[in-house]
Amino acid sequence: MKRLLLSIIFLLIVLLGCRSAREETAVVPTDPPPTVTPIPPTPQPPTEEPANAALEQALQAIVEAQVEAGFPGVILMVDAPDMGFTWQGAGGMANTEANITMTPDTPFRIASISKMMMATMILRMAEDDLLALDDPISQYLDTVIIDMLHGPNGEPYGEMITIRQLLSHTSGVADYFSPTAPTGVEPFVDIFIDDPDKVWTPPDVIEKGTSTLGAQFAPGESWDYSNTNYVLAGLVVEEVTGMSLSEAYNEWLFTPLGMEDTFMAGNKDTRLSDVAHVYFDIVDVSDYASLSWQWGMGGVVSTASDLNKFMWAWEQDKIFRDPASKEAMTDWTSMATVGFDNLYYGLGVIDIDFGGMGDAEVDEIMGHNGMFNSFLYYWPKYNMTIIGTLNQASSSDAYTGPVGMTFQAVLEHTAAQ
Repeated sequence: MKRLLLSIIFLLIVLLGCRSAREETAVVPTDPPPTVTPIPPTPQPPTEEPANAALEQALQAIVEAQVEAGFPGVILMVDAPDMGFTWQGAGGMANTEANITMTPDTPFRIASISKMMMATMILRMAEDDLLALDDPISQYLDTVIIDMLHGPNGEPYGEMITIRQLLSHTSGVADYFSPTAPTGVEPFVDIFIDDPDKVWTPPDVIEKGTSTLGAQFAPGESWDYSNTNYVLAGLVVEEVTGMSLSEAYNEWLFTPLGMEDTFMAGNKDTRLSDVAHVYFDIVDVSDYASLSWQWGMGGVVSTASDLNKFMWAWEQDKIFRDPASKEAMTDWTSMATVGFDNLYYGLGVIDIDFGGMGDAEVDEIMGHNGMFNSFLYYWPKYNMTIIGTLNQASSSDAYTGPVGMTFQAVLEHTAAQ
């Protein structure tokens, strides 16, 4: 603003200087001209960009940087009501082979963000007395499933595991999708890519994890992330509701929240034709029947706008009737046992304590991320949601660049105000 005003003042000085030089060399007429009172021009305010234009440009630059880095299709949404700011952007392709452009409204697979929805739905069911968090899962699941849940030496752990332990990843049940398979055991990701036509049922993936890995620890003794937990939780949901998991999601979550573009994807679901393709490294796995393994641990498809509805409803306590439900979800367990200091897991939700890492400016965020680099986070310090996807998984570590870059853009923007 100051720079713009100085430029205007400088321009006026230059114009007045030119006019004075002309007047000094002008011929003075014999008869004085009639006196004329000039009408001053109406002052025009300087043209300014919208207050948040620079932030919009910075966020779009983040999107473009991800595309340039090689990610096929990118979506980013930032919603900050206290700043009067909502922005959605997209870049790259939703389908590289068909040359379909990614848009801010393109539906995408949210992968493990589904866990936050699963836990929220189960907490709602607990409020309606369909189940209790500390119920043993053997109360709801077939003995064939329960008997699979044993320790490394055959210890019968199935009868001891509770619903709460599934949702908090404290059950000890092995992760069938574990990225670190024991020597001699083929990693699951290789199995599903090598056999794209295989349809994985919930018992299939449970048996795959437990038969090759066994329990990591006795129920309740420690913490370790396991996708198998949420497959088991999905089976509990189906048992207590008498519905398919897809129907339960619609009944308990998607319809009440007006999430019209969100659904639980089934194998060869026709609705997937409009969904952004997903890639593992450079392999397009979108049409793989073997993605059926995601089911309860990550089978939901949504849009940035619908995820925003969900996150605000969760944050503003518009889902639960009892405050104790959200308190249970945010009863944090440290993830330090697997090397993640300052990260905590509740029931289907992650808390990242940046303040504990020495970054007080960011402080903390909570939410979840997913396999195909999808992310859904709430940033309390700025009352802001950060949502999006890169639509690509990697055989190396997950990439969360857009979230951190968004922090930096927001902090730089607010510092400049």
